[in-house]
Amino acid sequence: MARVATWGVVAAALLVVAVAARYPYPLDQGDQGKQAQYVLDCVVNHHLLVPSESGSTPATKPPLYTWLAVVCARAGGVSVATVQLPALAAGFALALVVLALARRLLPERAAVAATLAFLTCHHFVRITSFIRTDGLLTLFLTLQLYLYVRTWEPVEPRHDLLQGCESRPGGGPVLGHLVSRWFSNGSRSGRRETSPRHDRPSPSDSWERPRPSTGTIALLCLASAAAWLTKGPIGGLASVVIGLHLGLRGRARAAIPLAVVPALAGVVALGVWFAAAVATRGAAVYETMVVGELRHHTVGHGLTNPLYYLVTTAVRITPWQLLLPAAIGIGWRAGRAGGWRHLSPEQSLLLLWPAVWLVALSLISHQRPDLFFPAEPALFLLLGRIALEPGGRPYLVGLALLLVAGGGAVASGLAGGVVGDGAPAWVGGAAGVALLAGGALAWRGRRAGLVAAFGALGAAALANLLLAFAGNSAVHRAASFADFGKAVREQAAARSARLVAVGVVAPSPLFHLRLAEPPVAIAALADLGTPLMVVCPQTAVAAVTAALSGCTAVATSSTAEEDGVRDLVALACGGR
Repeated sequence: MARVATWGVVAAALLVVAVAARYPYPLDQGDQGKQAQYVLDCVVNHHLLVPSESGSTPATKPPLYTWLAVVCARAGGVSVATVQLPALAAGFALALVVLALARRLLPERAAVAATLAFLTCHHFVRITSFIRTDGLLTLFLTLQLYLYVRTWEPVEPRHDLLQGCESRPGGGPVLGHLVSRWFSNGSRSGRRETSPRHDRPSPSDSWERPRPSTGTIALLCLASAAAWLTKGPIGGLASVVIGLHLGLRGRARAAIPLAVVPALAGVVALGVWFAAAVATRGAAVYETMVVGELRHHTVGHGLTNPLYYLVTTAVRITPWQLLLPAAIGIGWRAGRAGGWRHLSPEQSLLLLWPAVWLVALSLISHQRPDLFFPAEPALFLLLGRIALEPGGRPYLVGLALLLVAGGGAVASGLAGGVVGDGAPAWVGGAAGVALLAGGALAWRGRRAGLVAAFGALGAAALANLLLAFAGNSAVHRAASFADFGKAVREQAAARSARLVAVGVVAPSPLFHLRLAEPPVAIAALADLGTPLMVVCPQTAVAAVTAALSGCTAVATSSTAEEDGVRDLVALACGGR
């Protein structure tokens, strides 16, 4: 059963990665274009130590993602696919790490349900598709917490707990471990779910003290260093979570090898790179990373309301926020029964993890929903406990009615705006059928317990995947410079013309044009020789044609905004 579940998680992760690779977001969404420019700069200008935007402005973040993408680009050529590959690989690896961590903290059924829910939520799919560092950072942070949990040393069961899974000489098996209610690491029915591969005592049954090996500490240091080199000091929050958790459990001395040493490894790794970068590029690195990025985002606009991340996360985890009513009800009942006063180590870890992130993000001014993504595995592991709960019939009936109503509205076209303009005609119908199937699963499983909700919402997640990504390329085609860049490069090669940009500062079109140099001033065009292929905004065409003779428009790119700045024109020009 465990092997089948593992392959199910692998298949689901591969499906998400395949869809994200087939229907990527255009580079001009978010700041993906900057990351793509960093990779192009490394490949063309060989600025490996300090990647830059257009060969001039140093990168705002440490370069680990860029280095990984450069390896892919040198193996498969510079393209959106090779630049996106580290994000796709990080998403797949994160799914496996979350499953391994979940199996350490939860019974098998809850672990698999939580992992499948996490990797099918909208936010995971978005992060896996986006050319950003958030997915890679989450991978290294979650890996540190998994390595930490592995250090929990099993001990012999005490006599005040009922021993289990053992046979006495000459006697039969004794009663299994005492399992409390949901907030005491078990189901409300009092039975702990086990499998042949996962029948060891849980941390709450066997917690004594962490005993890390040298190899584990070394792996923690490597993961911490990678996190710091991915996104800077925020990579140290996993060490903060581990240190606080050890302190709460009365094991503060263990924080030195498990939290302090890995954090120092991250500081050293980032410090060595930063010192080398400053020595190479001078004060520009400090001004960009420390003054322009770190200080501005940390204290530039005051504190952040924590409700911002609670609301945005509830939206981004679509459709699994529909589990929140059931989770709140279960937590309320457990609290009234006193479960909150006797949290197990794994429960306190799963609660502390997002709490630390929420506090940390509330203390900085920069607001972006993706910043909270590294805390979402813990939220889904908490939600996974719902799969152990019996009952819940009223909730499942309500969920069934909601999904059926939503499926009917989407399939019939009554839900205007849900299916994006330009999406294939079959998308709305397929998403509606998936929602109807989810409603049917919830209705049929209304007597099986809340585990039925995971199957129902899994079908809803498939519908969301179709709606969010199937029409992505068509919907955003007008705002993408991919086709324009390819056409201009082909025209320049056919004419043996030098390709330059004038007045183009957006990184996305520059990447699609494969330009890794700053834009050229109009006054300097005459000194470049001929022939030239000049790419400029529509508003600069008159000035370019006045500076150069024999200019002919060979390609245009019109964006959805039509603001005259991002509408680009490619001019084949002779010299004066």
